Amino acid sequence: METEVTMMPTSTDPALKKDGTVELNGSEPWAGDVPSTYDIPQLKQLLLAYLAQPSITSTWIRDVLLPSCLKNKVLTIEQFAKAFVDSDPTCGEKKSRCQVTHVSNQLGIGTNDFLRQVIEYEYPHNHWKKDNFSIKGRYRQLVTEVLEQLKTVGHTSWPIGEMRSESTDSLRVLPR
Repeated sequence: METEVTMMPTSTDPALKKDGTVELNGSEPWAGDVPSTYDIPQLKQLLLAYLAQPSITSTWIRDVLLPSCLKNKVLTIEQFAKAFVDSDPTCGEKKSRCQVTHVSNQLGIGTNDFLRQVIEYEYPHNHWKKDNFSIKGRYRQLVTEVLEQLKTVGHTSWPIGEMRSESTDSLRVLPR
């Protein structure tokens, strides 16, 4: 009895889908990676609302990704993971890579298209692994303004694992 072996396409091989379209792979973006086209006032409001949320991934984007992208024209995945370690000395390499993955997933969510309008990234090695993060030039000033505005209302630079209580100005430690 002969066994048929089917090879998976490599990231450089084009794949034809059942509907006749070509599947994106390699360094091409996923179809869901389309950025929005909001005007500046609406984009600013969306960024402020998202980055002020107490969710851990929005705080990572606010406190680690965006400041790191403002400091570096292009932020590699290794630099991004190191930025997590630099922001929290108890964060090891393995944990930092997990955090990068969570942020990367947030950037790919369809409803977060406003993040993709501001933050761009590439797929230089695999179609599933984002790398080379940067803030688009025309939005660098907007991002700086948003982060400054959030600082003035106390929504930035919290130690990882801690959050400000909305009703008081005290800190409470959250489980990791």
